[in-house]
Amino acid sequence: MDISFVLRRAKKSIAGFTILALLTTFVSFAGVALAGDYDGHWAEDDITDLMDQGVVDTTEDFRPDESVIRAEVAKMVVLAYLGEDAVLSEYNDGSMTDIADDAWYVDYMYTAVHFGIMSGDTDADGDSTGTIRPADNVNRAEFAKMVVEAAGLTSTELGSDQFNDVFSSDWFDGYVGTAYHWSVVNGKSSSTYAPADNATRAEASAMVVRGQDPQERTVDLDGDLEIEVSKDTPEGETLPAGATSVELASWDFTADDEVEVNALTLSQFGVASLPTDHQIYLYEGAERLTNGKSINTTTNSVTFSSLDWEIDDETRTLTARMDVGTVASTGEIGIEIESMDSVTTTAADVDADFPLQGEKFDLSTTSAGTVTIAKNGTITNPKIGEDGSVVAKFKLTTSGEAGIVEEVGLYLTGSVATDDVEGWELYVAGDDTMLASVDNVDGNDVVRFVLEDDYTIEKGSTRSFEVKADYNPGRTDDTVKIYLDESTDLRVRGDKYNFGMSVTRTGYDGDSCTTSSGDCSFSTLEGGDITMTSNAPVAGDIAVNGDDEVLMLFDVVSVAEVTFKDLVVSLLASESSDTDEGLLNDSDSDSANFTDVKISVVNEDGSLGETLMGPVDVDAFVTTGGGATTIGTTAITEMTTTDGDGGDTDDDLAYYRFTDEFSLTDGEELSLALSVDPKNDADLDDMTLDANLEIGSTYPTLRDGNNKALTNSSVLVPATDLSANQMTVKSPSLTFGGPVVVNSDTVVKGTDNQRFACFSVKAGTASDIELDDLTLTTSYSEDGDDGSFAIDGSDATYNANVVVGAVWLEDSEGAELVGSKGLADAGTVAFTDINKTYEAGVTETLCVVGNVSTNGYTGSNNDSIAFGINAATDVSATDEEGNTLAAASVLGISSALNVSATAPTVLITISNGGTLTASVPDSTDENIIVAGTEMVEISKFDFDATDEDFIIEKLALLNRYDSNDTHDTTLVPGGYDDNTTAVYIEYTDEDGATQLASSVLSGKSNATFESLSIFVPKDDDTTITVYADTQTVPLGADAGTFVDLNLAMNNFRAIAQGSQTAYEAEKMDDSDADGEWSDELLVLTDLDDADFVNTVTYTNDATDLVGTATLGASSSFTIDNNTADQADLPVGAFLCMTGAGGDTSCDSSTDDIYVVTAWVDGSTEDTVTAILINNSLGGTYEALDEVLYAIPGMHSLTGSNQHVIYESKPTISVNAGSPSGAQTVSSSDDIFKFDVEADEEESVKFRVAKELTTCLAGNSTLTLTSATVTAAGEQVDGSGCEVTALAAADDFVAYSAPLLEDYAYASFWLRFEDSAAPDTVSLLASEIEIGCNTDNTGAVEHVQALATTNLVHATDALLESNWHFAYDIAMPSDCTTTDEFFNIQFAGADDAGPDAAGDDVFIDRVMLYNNRIGIDFESDADLDASTDGDSDHEDEVPTVAYLKEGGATVATGYFTPGANTAAVTDTSTGIIHFYPVSGTDSEIEIGNGESKTFTVNLNSSTILDEDTSADDNVTVSIDYGSSSAGSVTAGDIWWYDTNANVQWLGFQEDTKLSGGTLIY
Repeated sequence: MDISFVLRRAKKSIAGFTILALLTTFVSFAGVALAGDYDGHWAEDDITDLMDQGVVDTTEDFRPDESVIRAEVAKMVVLAYLGEDAVLSEYNDGSMTDIADDAWYVDYMYTAVHFGIMSGDTDADGDSTGTIRPADNVNRAEFAKMVVEAAGLTSTELGSDQFNDVFSSDWFDGYVGTAYHWSVVNGKSSSTYAPADNATRAEASAMVVRGQDPQERTVDLDGDLEIEVSKDTPEGETLPAGATSVELASWDFTADDEVEVNALTLSQFGVASLPTDHQIYLYEGAERLTNGKSINTTTNSVTFSSLDWEIDDETRTLTARMDVGTVASTGEIGIEIESMDSVTTTAADVDADFPLQGEKFDLSTTSAGTVTIAKNGTITNPKIGEDGSVVAKFKLTTSGEAGIVEEVGLYLTGSVATDDVEGWELYVAGDDTMLASVDNVDGNDVVRFVLEDDYTIEKGSTRSFEVKADYNPGRTDDTVKIYLDESTDLRVRGDKYNFGMSVTRTGYDGDSCTTSSGDCSFSTLEGGDITMTSNAPVAGDIAVNGDDEVLMLFDVVSVAEVTFKDLVVSLLASESSDTDEGLLNDSDSDSANFTDVKISVVNEDGSLGETLMGPVDVDAFVTTGGGATTIGTTAITEMTTTDGDGGDTDDDLAYYRFTDEFSLTDGEELSLALSVDPKNDADLDDMTLDANLEIGSTYPTLRDGNNKALTNSSVLVPATDLSANQMTVKSPSLTFGGPVVVNSDTVVKGTDNQRFACFSVKAGTASDIELDDLTLTTSYSEDGDDGSFAIDGSDATYNANVVVGAVWLEDSEGAELVGSKGLADAGTVAFTDINKTYEAGVTETLCVVGNVSTNGYTGSNNDSIAFGINAATDVSATDEEGNTLAAASVLGISSALNVSATAPTVLITISNGGTLTASVPDSTDENIIVAGTEMVEISKFDFDATDEDFIIEKLALLNRYDSNDTHDTTLVPGGYDDNTTAVYIEYTDEDGATQLASSVLSGKSNATFESLSIFVPKDDDTTITVYADTQTVPLGADAGTFVDLNLAMNNFRAIAQGSQTAYEAEKMDDSDADGEWSDELLVLTDLDDADFVNTVTYTNDATDLVGTATLGASSSFTIDNNTADQADLPVGAFLCMTGAGGDTSCDSSTDDIYVVTAWVDGSTEDTVTAILINNSLGGTYEALDEVLYAIPGMHSLTGSNQHVIYESKPTISVNAGSPSGAQTVSSSDDIFKFDVEADEEESVKFRVAKELTTCLAGNSTLTLTSATVTAAGEQVDGSGCEVTALAAADDFVAYSAPLLEDYAYASFWLRFEDSAAPDTVSLLASEIEIGCNTDNTGAVEHVQALATTNLVHATDALLESNWHFAYDIAMPSDCTTTDEFFNIQFAGADDAGPDAAGDDVFIDRVMLYNNRIGIDFESDADLDASTDGDSDHEDEVPTVAYLKEGGATVATGYFTPGANTAAVTDTSTGIIHFYPVSGTDSEIEIGNGESKTFTVNLNSSTILDEDTSADDNVTVSIDYGSSSAGSVTAGDIWWYDTNANVQWLGFQEDTKLSGGTLIY
């Protein structure tokens, strides 16, 4: 802030004023009034401050509410900011012709001009006119400029958005904004400044004083603000031209503390040139927060300053709306919050994923329909305090489409205070059905109606509307102006385009709104000196036997002293056939049903104070009266009726004139109440009572302070009756409902704080009710819910108080209402002095809470108990007058509530304990683990608890050491333990904290964990996650083996938190002997009797075995190991003692089951230590009884993962340079690029394959034409041979192939021709075998037949003259180092294959390999195997492809299509297999942590049978492979990590890596 003027002000010396200055007044401002006319004025402090400074005169009246003139302002600002010393006559250059030289203000005005505070007038060309208008008024905009200039206040970004009536185009926009920022001005309201209003002398004083000590508006807020596009943001659509109030985008603003958004910039994205007349607004819901602004065509943005939108630990939604305007050309438009710089806040950190874009919308030149709003008649001037006054009339006319009215927002202005107009209602003219209502105007002084139900105006139709409101009370002569200020405030949705219709508002835009003939609804408040207004309470209930039940509330205010007398009230009482009803009680000698009728003062706390009129009883009322007629004298009698027919079902109407009087002083306001005391008679229930204050020319009588009678029509407003809302007489009551169970309906013994039942409790609307005493009764059964309950406390053997000792009462929030009480032997519990008050008409909850005894499970069956109320007499309650409720007023307990000898509604069942179930979640996935990696996630286990919480203290993990489910006897427990160095479990404890426990595998593949605190919540679950640190291969890890950690029960302990029972493995016992494991207290999923196996014989063939008959006890016994090399079982395995020799199945209902805790392997006998967990046989087992087993991970919890450990793991990805999109076929086409990255621990290799090129005849019946064939179509890469005279069964071809045992797979290309019967005889894939042999002439040994899965063409019959690719044929497992020949044999009779008349078979590119890279193709059925690109595959060789690293070829392969349905059919799939070939290529290696890029190159013109148009789509991909239950489904990448060959890439979210789609 530039404070030079302020400093000069501090330096000035008021004491140094010249005599002239002291004698010069503040122009005294003509007129005469009493001294101190500013006393009590809102600006009193500012006025006296300026007087103390000598800036304004103190010798005459100040007249604070008069307008200030320019001459007066000049003196004020010059003295306040420059000081007297700055006032120099030398500044008077005589340039202002309208300032007389002897005027008192001459020096002040010229000084103000000199310092730039004021300026003279100019003409249209900007030339001075020589005038400055010293006597003219100064408006508020001009005064803001003068103070800003005089005080030297620095301008800020805070601008016109603070006020709805200050626009960025206004010359004073910056001055008003700056004055507001420095707290010089506050506005007429929070949203209006009234720049054109004349500044008053009080306002001028306040602005000047504030400008002397400017205070920057800051909000001390901090917090974090998160912004995101709202899930409800509008979807993009086509917008018609002229559409109004279109929602473009919504954003959710979430703050974790108080945050204020000061400004927001919205940016345009899209390609549209926006209409020049468009407008953008910010809304929250239906409330408009800003004026309309246009997006800047240079910056493509719009900034809403001074938004000052507070978000306090909540989420609020902001919506951008647009008036589309006139669209000249089509295009797209979207709105976004572009960056963090777009959001200005007060000290908040903004977090968002910028840009925050809404949907794109298309702009159409087609125009939306139009709705025209116009004024519809004049408004009758309302009275002060008048309710339901018509304040606006307008009409809407549609054209182009029908319109559905959704929002109507009308601007309220004029001199009326906006707070004085409330209760707004919108109607169709002439219809009493209200369309919408709102209590008050919003922050923009707009009354915004949002219609809940559609109101449609048909196309081309006009509908008239009225707005009604209440004045409370308003001021005499206040002007009320209502019109449509912004087009966006009227949203009428067109039925054709479904957007807001274009709005025409020239006839109702308020441009000329000074009289009733302007473009608005205009009225002036009329009032008298005395105003009475009704504040009637909403229609409600009054209590039978109540005291001071209020029928009506009303305010009286007077501008001068007045005395009220003769106030007439009327009461209208309903009367049914019940003679007790009405004003008088026929059953009680016509006594008054309502007494103590009076008018009292209402205290500030709402209580009734001094009685001003009355009291009287209604039997003093008379039959006739009113405000305009003399009160009658005939007393009412029972059944007096309005129509005089004497019937007893008509309403009683009667009047009473209070002759008491009360007075009001000048300006005093009284809040008064009319009240009655209803009779104590329950028969008055549901009768109604209406009260009126009768106002007219006769009553009330009014006298002024001089005791002069006043004329009601001249001074009293309103001129008609004040009516109260109808009240209904009700007997105080208390209703019980329910009950409901809040916790579980089954709990375990020992459960504390158990809610047995919760009842709803509601006091009737007539009176608050206090619950004093309550007796509860139990319904109890010791045999569960068996249909037989004791309600006297005892069922057969036990009493209810054995199960539940004591209970207490709570509300729904858990607050205790009364302390615990013990149950009597009779099963009841009596609570006294509860003293809980239930508010009238409010429903609350009463809960019965207690502790279940540890003896709560009294027998072998579950116990059941219910709490209820046996009779209404068990409830004692009083109303707010202290009257005791009769039993008939205690409702909901007709005979009993939840008390029953057969079926109580809600009961609690008490069990011996909850259940704890362990399972494997579905979300686990098998993966490859790189040896040496730490904290690798291995498995997860879910624990699910029912009926009570559990804390698991101990558990064990078993490491899988066998790759199959038949228990390979060559493997021993612990065989895979060297793969890990540590194992961990991560879990959540009772406090919600994450804990990590560690252990190691030892002994028999078992890791145990102690001192755990795994929390399993009741009726919920928790997940534990198992991690491992893996060992490196050099230090002992075995590549290709498993890390598979499974839950074992040899070391398990959980404590049930309700019953305090320890759950160990024996809780798995088949206690109900049903042979099922899934219904016990402790359950392992996937473990059942059928899961026990006997693939290894464990038995005792010498002596009987003696175990234990005690569950949970440990036994040691000897089991004969009948096979010397038979492996022992791991710790954690389950043993089933069948009790019968030769019994190969386990039955938990008859057999004993143990969990192994130790197993010592002997040469012939194994010593086993185990815990009995299922006791059905008794612990004694005979010789030769079978012993079956089940192993965790193999036979229980089988969904856990078998992760495989390797030294490395390749990661593949599409290279950024891989092609996609439109392509042109080429003889050298790079169709796919991909990257392979090795793990940092070890390299990844693709070892060379061996191509077999020496072709020999395997037997004498074959004719081997040549080792190499050269004719077209007879070769693939030229390394093969042609075989003729293929006739005899088992003819074969031999290839010299030393070191056959080094290779796991073979592939070759094959083609045959049947010259005798072309295209009719097929060679079958099932007739082809491979094998190995020690020479090339003997019979083929170790035969491996081909399968259709070894052929790309997955059919048995091979087509003649086509090359067929046989691949991934597993080498016979029994080939040895002595086998040096690889054989391809053609099996079967000669008539099953080609005949001997010159039939040929061509064999080429025979490969032996371990590793390969496969590439898959997908197309729109245009892939071709030929070399010339046509659809004829015959007599053509496969297309060669190259795998390149950089420019060097590292492997070669050949493309083959993926179908073989006909020789001329193109296909949609194809493959290429690449192998680096020994002698030609080098081994491919990707070093530790290294990444290499590979390119697939081929002649694309030969693999595509192109269509005439460029629509041949080709996608290239690599299959990742997968693993399930340890079984690998091979992918396309077969790699080597120096220890193992691997055929998959570990877990991947997708099944394959795909390049971009190529379009040829």
